[in-house]
Amino acid sequence: MSITGTQLAKAARDAYNQFKGQKIPNRGGGSTPEGFDTGGFIMYCFRQCGHPLKIKGTNDLFRRPHTWKDTLENTRKSKMAVDGAIAFIVKHDGGERKHSYTDGDNADCAGIVSNGQIIYYSATNEAICETRINSSTRGNWWSHFVHLKDVSY
Repeated sequence: MSITGTQLAKAARDAYNQFKGQKIPNRGGGSTPEGFDTGGFIMYCFRQCGHPLKIKGTNDLFRRPHTWKDTLENTRKSKMAVDGAIAFIVKHDGGERKHSYTDGDNADCAGIVSNGQIIYYSATNEAICETRINSSTRGNWWSHFVHLKDVSY
């Protein structure tokens, strides 16, 4: 079963509008409005589209089978930040986990592109937030974008 990028973007936008201004507890592994983490919010949006997505966290989501993956700079040039694309904050800060992966990535946060914005769960704010796609990578901000195989773009 596949969903479209438009459906996924709408699910993220609907969640943002429904829970705007509400505190949602930060719960590791949480994927419901009773408690989210960043990957759990992505899972929640997939479920709203009738597609159960199982992930082990944002690193697992970043490594998930995809049809396209690139940096912010290349994403902007190629105009691939389309509805339903998954945006990531990927750090190379020494916090990378030493599993069987050798790519050295530490995907710290994930969000869904919707109408030129990124909608994501912020553990710091304990809220579903919206931000623009920035023009450059700075600090701990969006650095990579992915088109998942589970989504038709």
